[in-house]
Amino acid sequence: MKKITRALCLMLAVILCIGVFAGCHPKDEIALDFGEYKIFSGTYACAIVQADMEARQNVYNTLSAQEDFDSSKEIDYLKQKINGVSYSEWVKDRALKMCQELVYIQKKVKEINLKIDEKDVTNAKTYADYNWSTGAQQLLYNANGVAYETYYNFYFNTVQMSEYFLSIYGKGGTNAVKEEDVLKALYDNYDLAYYISVSYTDSEGKERDEDDIKADKALFDSYAEKINKGELTFKEVEKLWNEETKKREEEEKKNNSTSSNTSSTTSTTTSTPTSSTPASSNPASSDATSSGTTSSEEPFSKPADESAYLIGTDETGSNYAFEHFEDVHKLDVGKAVVIEEEGADCMLFVRGDIKGDYYYEKNYYDSALSILKYDAFQADFQKEAYQLEYKENKYATSNFSAKKVDYTDYNAYQEYMQYYGY
Repeated sequence: MKKITRALCLMLAVILCIGVFAGCHPKDEIALDFGEYKIFSGTYACAIVQADMEARQNVYNTLSAQEDFDSSKEIDYLKQKINGVSYSEWVKDRALKMCQELVYIQKKVKEINLKIDEKDVTNAKTYADYNWSTGAQQLLYNANGVAYETYYNFYFNTVQMSEYFLSIYGKGGTNAVKEEDVLKALYDNYDLAYYISVSYTDSEGKERDEDDIKADKALFDSYAEKINKGELTFKEVEKLWNEETKKREEEEKKNNSTSSNTSSTTSTTTSTPTSSTPASSNPASSDATSSGTTSSEEPFSKPADESAYLIGTDETGSNYAFEHFEDVHKLDVGKAVVIEEEGADCMLFVRGDIKGDYYYEKNYYDSALSILKYDAFQADFQKEAYQLEYKENKYATSNFSAKKVDYTDYNAYQEYMQYYGY
């Protein structure tokens, strides 16, 4: 599933559902008849749920971008319009299109005899298991009659879509993209960074003393200057900063034990976190095929240096997109830059050597390929899919609509998490 991160994110809208949806309609009732392929009521119902979730996100994004948006007020989604179309009508149209996409990918899989690697099947199950057992989605789908098996089939459909994309544009594909073009996209949109940071606010969110802020900025500037002159490496700077942090923590403890009024000291010192490249939380290794080191481990299954952070442009998606990417990317490898975020943090970044670790070429090649070709692929795919003709059984489809999607358990879970600060 790691093959095409962007492609998979975009394909979350294509859902394969074969479970029984709550209601009086039988599970083998045909909702949409494409001839050789049938969409049963359960599949159509699940498409309605997914389309409704997409519609809600669209409405929220539009409303929240307005200056007078009041987040404390509940949105009446059914009264909204999307692209000039009523909410309910948009949801139904989107669900129908999802079903067309679903049938089209099944037709293409059969047509080209597309084989799915067993490892990708296993990865699909792993992802489905994890997402089903965490968060609120299980509650939403369960409330609307969708079982785990249905949810797994949805993930497997994204695998088929990814493999179809690769069969066209990937290595050995019918219209394979030149390797040098893919690697250029990879190294233009991804990079490695090391960093340390210090907060300009205390534990209560209040801005620290101005003199302390200036002192920390000067210290970080001195670190960067020494790195850029070749006098210190990042690892040496990181060690110095950890020692400085430990010293401040010890001074705070000492002051707290000898003074009954410690608010001034605390507001200054608790705002200084330790440095920042723990391998255990490193996003650079999140797409690795395995973790840890064993004699049987697949080569390049993890980064050579797990303390490096993988950063990217907006094209790489939410997992890696980093607002200061260009500031780091324009540096020579091993050089440093200090960036301030007013009222928030001061950060020192050092650019890593992404080209020096084959792990990234091996594991992010297909992601770079999707940056180059997925938009065109999706446009062609949808153009063909939306031409598929079908007969609609309105007796079946009329039982499922945006008005009937049940969010009761889902909303209760979200309110619980928000109440307890998760």
